[in-house]
Amino acid sequence: MNSRPLAFAGVVAVLLTLVLGAARAEADSAQTFEQEFQFSLTSPCPPHELINVTFRLRFVVHEDGLHFTSHEIGRFKGESVTGIQYVGTGIENTAANGGFGETAATFTDEETVTYIAQGEPSEADDFVANHVIHVTFNPDGEITAQVFTEHTECR
Repeated sequence: MNSRPLAFAGVVAVLLTLVLGAARAEADSAQTFEQEFQFSLTSPCPPHELINVTFRLRFVVHEDGLHFTSHEIGRFKGESVTGIQYVGTGIENTAANGGFGETAATFTDEETVTYIAQGEPSEADDFVANHVIHVTFNPDGEITAQVFTEHTECR
């Protein structure tokens, strides 16, 4: 399993905590910001190389009390260890409802990223990666249900 979605979900969870904490007193607040991330992943397609990626995300966040939504659009460039260039886009939607100690809460995150190998003919396949994370918490903050799916398709 690729650890990139789990690591990114951790980043989103931290951002969620910060935004909810800062905006809880404001009714229906909206924030937009950009962030650059660097990470490495192994291509799930031949030739299964390590790819170093710089990903630039634009976040649009809405929060109104116990409801939070975030829409992220990203573009990236990457290069494999043998010099294959990649470009691509990512779209992520996150939603959280409820609040610990007040009500039950849910957290859902879905992301699709398309990796396109550059150059013709390319030795590498393009690929699409998708993940869905859904977690439900009781009012005490204990996890009562969780789902994680991940799908990668070589093209």
